[in-house]
Amino acid sequence: MALLSYRLYTLSNRPTLILLHGFLGSQMDWLEFIPSLNKHFSILAFDLPGHGSSINLNKRQYNFRDCAQEIVGVIRQQRTNHCFLLGYSLGGRLSLYLALTFPKMFQKLILESASPGLLMRSRRQQRIRTDRQWIKILKTQGLRYFLKKWYRQPIFDSVQKNYRRLRTLINTRMKNKPQELIYSLRGMGLGAQPSLWHHLKRLSIPTLCITGGLDQKIQTLAQVMAQHSPRIQVTILPDSGHNIHFENPKIFLQKIIPFLTQ
Repeated sequence: MALLSYRLYTLSNRPTLILLHGFLGSQMDWLEFIPSLNKHFSILAFDLPGHGSSINLNKRQYNFRDCAQEIVGVIRQQRTNHCFLLGYSLGGRLSLYLALTFPKMFQKLILESASPGLLMRSRRQQRIRTDRQWIKILKTQGLRYFLKKWYRQPIFDSVQKNYRRLRTLINTRMKNKPQELIYSLRGMGLGAQPSLWHHLKRLSIPTLCITGGLDQKIQTLAQVMAQHSPRIQVTILPDSGHNIHFENPKIFLQKIIPFLTQ
């Protein structure tokens, strides 16, 4: 029995597209995209550990290795062939890990606002300290305060400018459970993630890094990633920030479907 919650939107004789959401999200983040994507693919959308219905897991399961093995187990159980991967932020980092760890299982990869992790150990330690500060806020100030502060980070500037959109996002994220988010930050945060930079040269499948032009940090990282692997191409959407599919869903679809179907 699968430990991770997932939903399969299946169509016979169609390749399968795996959807992995970002931190604070859930499989429901992709709901508005399912009708368009289902024209070309069967869809397998997961709740990552600590999110959606994938909660109350063993604490040791909140990590990249065990989560990846669980996802692969579900794929094999479903007997799906010709799999494609699409992941946003945390889900993108995990998607890259999956593609590198199980190279024969996937045909194409899309990384939305994602990175291979932090190369230097000192940077990873620094990020772990930062995540401990976020955990302290969750414990002492509560989830709503945490969310408001989280979305004040520079990478979400473009979301901040639209109050109605920001309010909708925060209200949706209030469904999360603080203790589960703590487990996620500890086990699957950027500092806890194994660096994948040295493994990019092994990337064997066509990969699209899609980034927002307003997210300069990730944009730069994507361009550096492309220098490490000839399999990577970069698409930049000028009027988008970190959460591209939330900010500009129509343009997002216009970019990803041709890449996946060509």
